[in-house]
Amino acid sequence: EDVIPAKLMEIELRRCAEQTNLFVELIEAVKTSLKYGTGIVKNYYHEDIRKSYVMQPKMEEVPVEVPAVNEGTGQALTDLGGRPQTTTEVQLQPVIGPDGQPVMEPVEQYYLAYAGPCSKWLDPFHFWVAPEATDLDDARYTIERMYRDQSHIQQKLKEGVYRLPPGITEISETFPEEEDVREEETGDGGQRNDSTRKPVELLEFHTDDGRVVTVMNKSAVIRVAENPYWHGEKPYAVFPDYLQEGEFFGIGEVEAIEGLQDLVNALYNQRIDNVRITMDAMFAVNSKAIEDERHLVNRPGGVIRILGAYLPSEALQPIELGDVTSSAFTEAEQLERLIERISGVGGYQLGQVEEGQNRTATGVSLITEQGQSKFALKVQLMEKVGLRRLARQWGSLIQQFLDEERTLRIQGPNGQWLFPTLTPEAIQGGLDYEIDVGSSTLTEQAAMERSLLLFQTLQPAIPQATIPLAKDVLEAHGIKDTLPYLMGMPQLDLMGQMMQAQQTGGTLIPLPAQGEGQEQQGQPAEQGQEQQYA
Repeated sequence: EDVIPAKLMEIELRRCAEQTNLFVELIEAVKTSLKYGTGIVKNYYHEDIRKSYVMQPKMEEVPVEVPAVNEGTGQALTDLGGRPQTTTEVQLQPVIGPDGQPVMEPVEQYYLAYAGPCSKWLDPFHFWVAPEATDLDDARYTIERMYRDQSHIQQKLKEGVYRLPPGITEISETFPEEEDVREEETGDGGQRNDSTRKPVELLEFHTDDGRVVTVMNKSAVIRVAENPYWHGEKPYAVFPDYLQEGEFFGIGEVEAIEGLQDLVNALYNQRIDNVRITMDAMFAVNSKAIEDERHLVNRPGGVIRILGAYLPSEALQPIELGDVTSSAFTEAEQLERLIERISGVGGYQLGQVEEGQNRTATGVSLITEQGQSKFALKVQLMEKVGLRRLARQWGSLIQQFLDEERTLRIQGPNGQWLFPTLTPEAIQGGLDYEIDVGSSTLTEQAAMERSLLLFQTLQPAIPQATIPLAKDVLEAHGIKDTLPYLMGMPQLDLMGQMMQAQQTGGTLIPLPAQGEGQEQQGQPAEQGQEQQYA
């Protein structure tokens, strides 16, 4: 009974990740980690309300004569002659166009496009932790700095999320009198006199005792509340590059090669300067022998007039500084190889084969595998430290805010569309989260060879594994719809169990084996097997 809720949660997590473009936020976090040593994302619940337009008949107010009714008795009123009395009312009726059809007009409406967990990349220079913290769990507090416009603050005040402290009636009263540093950074100094257009600085504190404190403009506490999320954790996930023992922030790729990169840049700059000086050589000039010194500029077809009886060699003498020696090129190449050794990024990782390297298939495979070991360690560290925490908090948010039944559209293992039903009760309970390590990726050719070798090795020894092994081989060769190839071989996949369990109220009922279902329904073997898969 635990497998089905876990599978439903996995499906919902994948759907939420696709809806919120989680991949893009993770790319930003990982890139920040590679540059500065630590990438940070914030996990929170988000509702995306969007506006759309629908075509509806255009309505207009039209006076209409309706029977008059006694309000007390509800009976129609009549005059002395017994004729029913009428009264004029204004009613809305559709506007009819020249063609006799109602005139249509667009009407805006709002709908909920997405409701669920969301993650957003954070700038590490706007995030602080307690000095002694080594990770988010043992941090006494975290501080996140953000900037919002005043309309956002006003909306939160109306919703009751924020409250102005006693003695403050306007947001403008919280701005410091001195010049705002943020205005200097954003270039908004010309708007400094207009207090309504100033951005509001918010400092959001998350403490280890489960409190959330928001401070506006470093002068007013506008929120003190309990952590609104069931998981009770600080709503962040951290992605380190190189871990520093006993420290929160790690070390990035740039710090390890910064000095070497400075040397390479200096050598390249000197080589560029040398080429410029060689192409635009300097001259020793006898100024008395030159008619006009402005003619000394190098130009195609230029002429320099010499005065008197001076020879050109006596008036002009080029200064030979010499070309850069080969040692400069050798030094730069050695530094580049040293950078590759430290960073682990060589020619094979860049899709290049350098001269003198082993070009045999075995040699390339060994070198590539050795180069990927470092990347595998990095990605695995980010998966275990950051993604597992992110998935755990996302799952808790889904359990907390899913308050009604929801139908999901997912693609099954054979490419077919499935529509499982997700209910709040179906995904409740404590779930464990593990991230599949996908850092040691294989090429398509390697995956095909491995699947074939595995099939040839295990199929004779384990006959019951023939169908899963055959399916892996087909998928490795790019065939998504494996059902036509596996017809006649019964296969009970987890998705089929889940769909069957939902239809029977949560009880797993094995699908009929080959022959049983066909005999009962009077169908041919192939048709019955197809229905089993459907």
